[in-house]
Amino acid sequence: GGYGDLVVNLVKQMLNYGAASQTVFSYNTTNLANSGIDVTASVPTGDGEIQVSGNVDGITFYGASLLHRTKTAVRIYFAAQSAKGLTFTANGVPCNASQKDGLFYVEVAGINPQDLGSDVAVTVSNGTDTLSIAYSPMDYIVRMYEKAGTADNTKALVQALYGYYLAAVDYTA
Repeated sequence: GGYGDLVVNLVKQMLNYGAASQTVFSYNTTNLANSGIDVTASVPTGDGEIQVSGNVDGITFYGASLLHRTKTAVRIYFAAQSAKGLTFTANGVPCNASQKDGLFYVEVAGINPQDLGSDVAVTVSNGTDTLSIAYSPMDYIVRMYEKAGTADNTKALVQALYGYYLAAVDYTA
């Protein structure tokens, strides 16, 4: 009982998330990680709101995405003509912005499962004005789960990620 149950649940949820990832990325789908395990978590409802505050001339918040790797990562995208003269921070730490498809982005990587409910804070400043974004992986989970047109395998992935989050919170409490 107790601690052992928490470990068992954490492992089950991790395997469930692994199997959902296999399905989304079409990897070894005939040998799913959660074979014989039945676990589902009810994703909470909500707006999955991205908090945007402040304004910097010539910079527009474009969007956010979640990357599913060994550990989760969040990317915050900005539209701008140039990053020259701009400073970026991720959770208060100065960082560089990268470019992809004509957009600039800041990536916050290495997010542990038990921290998926915590906001990632990203800022961009021109030295005078600051644009701030607060966004958590949980916002992404809720948005993707409730969004019309989300593929079933993507819904299963975010549902499994949510279950993994709950088990990790219980385990680390």
